[in-house]
Amino acid sequence: MSIILLSILYFIFSRFQKTFSKFSMLQFQSSTDQLTKLPNRFSINRHLDNFKQTRKDCFIALIDIDFFKKVNDSHGHSAGDKILYDIAQELKSVIRGNDFLARYGGEEFLLLIHTADNRIAREILARIITHIRDTLFITPDNHSLNITISIGAALYVKDTSFDDALKSADKALYQAKNGGRDEVVFH
Repeated sequence: MSIILLSILYFIFSRFQKTFSKFSMLQFQSSTDQLTKLPNRFSINRHLDNFKQTRKDCFIALIDIDFFKKVNDSHGHSAGDKILYDIAQELKSVIRGNDFLARYGGEEFLLLIHTADNRIAREILARIITHIRDTLFITPDNHSLNITISIGAALYVKDTSFDDALKSADKALYQAKNGGRDEVVFH
């Protein structure tokens, strides 16, 4: 009788474990960009919901790869994919542990800098610009590429909507692109 009971318990436990494992995998896939392995847009909303509860201000930065279309056109989409992945890894390596980086779409990334201090935000974003500019990126067919990025940033204060702050960051990004690229503009 105890062998039967143990067998039933083992069966139930193993089914639960498989179901939990599948659920965890689905949750990871639904919140992670498959190419860059960064959080995706869905994760941004979840992160913001958690962040709003702390009621602190932060900076939103939109990061765009300069002339990314030329990479795809000149070296192919596999090179573009590798560059996106590599840039994501480089961005992760220079941001602080408490900041939040996600792939926003296409060749854009979104960074939430958990500070309201303009000086700190400027230092972080300047460090990111310099780091990407100084990194040599290698395509799958071993071509070396110098890549630059443009960044638009805006302060997201608790009394404003995320969409309004995002629009301000987007305007700043547009100014950075029109101003010669490879720079940070604050709005």
